[in-house]
Amino acid sequence: TIATALDGLKVKVSGMSNPLVNYGFSAANFISLAPTNFASYYNGNTPLITSEKANATQQMSAVFGSSISNLVNEVGVQVATWKNGQKADSVVLANLKAQRDSVSGVNLDEEAANLLKYQQLYTASTKVLQAGNQMFSTLLSIMN
Repeated sequence: TIATALDGLKVKVSGMSNPLVNYGFSAANFISLAPTNFASYYNGNTPLITSEKANATQQMSAVFGSSISNLVNEVGVQVATWKNGQKADSVVLANLKAQRDSVSGVNLDEEAANLLKYQQLYTASTKVLQAGNQMFSTLLSIMN
């Protein structure tokens, strides 16, 4: 609720929070203008609000509703722009990751083959060391 003045009259702009926008209802359908103090606008049975002022109030209500509608549209456009930007950024990120992985990625099959090769080399070198140790032990036993 917003209190304001319109052509010298104090009015209250009020409405409801509009979760119904999700269902196709515009914000302008839920905004109204009314005097803040009804008693001060009447002198006996004669209303102070003339048709001219009522038209001005109606115009203000329409302008306010249009402004809210424009604001909602701008927010929607901005969110859509951000979502599209996020999608584009996600595609670029995925492409960059694919390029990085193609250059520096690990091929699991190649790594498994290398692991087997190094394991066989280690086993072979262990056998060479064992044979050398046996020969050295045999030479020492002959010399004693």
